Amino acid sequence: MRKSISILLVSIVVWGSSNLVQVSSDQMKNTEQEIIIGPKKDDIRYVYEIQGGEIYKRLYNYSKNKWVGDWILCE
Repeated sequence: MRKSISILLVSIVVWGSSNLVQVSSDQMKNTEQEIIIGPKKDDIRYVYEIQGGEIYKRLYNYSKNKWVGDWILCE
């Protein structure tokens, strides 16, 4: 009698934990899908250069690897 109760208890624990693992696996799949998110705005910063003893700046879009606008003399 005691042996059958312990077997029943172990089987319930194993069956319950396997369902928990399955739920956790599904939740992890959803989490992985949420992680794959791209940037929402471009990374645009100034680049500085010295020409003829004067400092110039120009915006550069690091997200698209393109220049934005023209060189501007810094005062």
